[in-house]
Amino acid sequence: MKKATESIWERAKAQPQHIVLPEGGDPRTIKAAAKIAAEQLARVTVVGQPDTVAKLAQQQGVTTAGWEVVDPRTSPLTDRFAQDFVDMRKGKQELTLEDARKIISEEMHFGAMMVRQGLGDGFISGAAHATADVCRAVFRVIGISKEVKIASSFSLMQLPVFDFGVGGALIYADTGTVINPNAEQLADIAVSTASVVWALLGVRPKIAMISCSTKGSAKDPSIDKVIQATAIAKARFAELKIEADIDGEMQADAAVIPSICASKAKGSPIEGRANVLVFPDLNCGNTCYKLTERLAGAVALGPVFMGLKKPASDLSRGCSADDIVGIAAIIACQAIRQKASA
Repeated sequence: MKKATESIWERAKAQPQHIVLPEGGDPRTIKAAAKIAAEQLARVTVVGQPDTVAKLAQQQGVTTAGWEVVDPRTSPLTDRFAQDFVDMRKGKQELTLEDARKIISEEMHFGAMMVRQGLGDGFISGAAHATADVCRAVFRVIGISKEVKIASSFSLMQLPVFDFGVGGALIYADTGTVINPNAEQLADIAVSTASVVWALLGVRPKIAMISCSTKGSAKDPSIDKVIQATAIAKARFAELKIEADIDGEMQADAAVIPSICASKAKGSPIEGRANVLVFPDLNCGNTCYKLTERLAGAVALGPVFMGLKKPASDLSRGCSADDIVGIAAIIACQAIRQKASA
């Protein structure tokens, strides 16, 4: 059986997208850009200063051939982007054109504006910036999808065995954005995962709403939140005509092991074969993805944003160049799915 990550890579190469990497001063970004271009995984634009990029490429032993560099300080796009940013922020943040130009001249906002305006298909940043900085650029420039009220994030977990999920791959959410979602926000997270599964795994989503309880085995307001979120998400799937199965509240073992699901949640549409685990809060989601990575030997790709108008990712500052390449394949597949659904 083929690993899900291999299938994602193949789909990305079959329909190359345009990926924007707005951290041209980071050597990992430069190394990743060269590899993405060499593998013909996507078109690449690095946002940064050409002299710095060229120097880093030489240090990394890679070529700048096959990908482009754009400098916001000198690009003819900057003035246009600045005016558009002023118009976008009216009613939210009153800006002068000069203030907007200073913001847009910053690499991340420039890169996000490229994607917003269709000059790139996806955005990957965070190797050299804090999550708060990435979120600020992405949320206020790219913006949130009309299908949900909040953006959130997921991690693709590729396990070394094929017993779980799809080819050993599971989607964990939320793993990096919404700390303590209420029931409606948790439902939004579940809704967003459905398009992720279709884009990356190509199968019907089976979404388990994770809790410390399965079907009333325990009582607590935190469990009630998961139950309410499940009901809201079911209604949203029907309203939006999204093909997906969802069930909860459900313990993790019932979500991924058929025999335990049959015992604890007989008749569940998940059938112990979940390909998505939606956790009740970020404490659970972030902890579980890191433990799965370290204790189970899984490859963890993400967190990647979901629920946005265009695909974007917030890298870990401890990421490698290969991590960026893997995320590029994921972002490309999300972009392919969005275009097909438009």
